Amino acid sequence: MMLDDPSWTRPVIQVNGRQLWDVVAEAWEAVLAANDPPFLFRGGGRILRQRDLEGGPTWLEPISATGLFGLLVRVADWMRASPRGLVPSKPPSTVVAVMRRAPDPRLPAAPPFTLPRATGSPRAAGPRAARFSRRAHPR
Repeated sequence: MMLDDPSWTRPVIQVNGRQLWDVVAEAWEAVLAANDPPFLFRGGGRILRQRDLEGGPTWLEPISATGLFGLLVRVADWMRASPRGLVPSKPPSTVVAVMRRAPDPRLPAAPPFTLPRATGSPRAAGPRAARFSRRAHPR
């Protein structure tokens, strides 16, 4: 991830006195620059982030507003213009909301996947299926 590269410098994004779409466009540029190798994807009209367990499975899940906010904080320096010049700020919640509802088409498409095939036993379908079986919930 470019965020781990010490030579990478974060862009500065001014949040006030500008059109929302200009701020969103700069935010997407910062996210796309940091998405190398890809850990964010688009699928089903959502931004999906790659999650993995150390030594375990990897999966994609929709990124939450809090997760996207945290990512935006890490990929850019957010500033607000004031009479004293540019002062530190944070990503506006409207930018987070717009980005979550309209993923940039330049994000890589989510890779195709297949679900593991169950063998007929509720436990074979995973721990959640076992939780809903009759054996797990006696009458």
